[in-house]
Amino acid sequence: MLNGRHLPGVRFDRIDVTPHAPGDGKYADRPIPGVKVVLTDRDRYHAGLAGGAILWALGRTSRDARVVRAATFDGRFGRPAMREVPLRGEDPEAVTSRDDDAVAAWRRQVAPFLLYR
Repeated sequence: MLNGRHLPGVRFDRIDVTPHAPGDGKYADRPIPGVKVVLTDRDRYHAGLAGGAILWALGRTSRDARVVRAATFDGRFGRPAMREVPLRGEDPEAVTSRDDDAVAAWRRQVAPFLLYR
C-alpha cells in the first residue's frame, strides 16, 4: 500500500518485529508485522509526506489498533492537519502540497546561514 504511493526517495519493506519486554506490555515475545522505511535518495525524501503516508495506511488498515498522542505528534509535525487528514483516510499530499510555497520561502530565507550545503 505504501509503495503504491510512489513517494520520492523512499521505499517501504515488510518486516516482522518481536517485542521483548515492551513498555506497554503488548505483544511480548510475539512476532507482529511492521514496516521498515528505506531511504533510496535522501535529497528527494520528504519526511513529512512519508510520515503522513504511514498514518494514512494505518488509518486504512488498523483503525482500532493505532494510538496517536496528539500533542506529541503535533509538536513534531507542526500542526494538527498533518495528523488529522491522513487518519481520516484523506490523501496526506493534500496537506503537504499546501505548504510547498511556505517551505520554499523558508529555504530561501535560511540559505545564507547554512554551514553545509
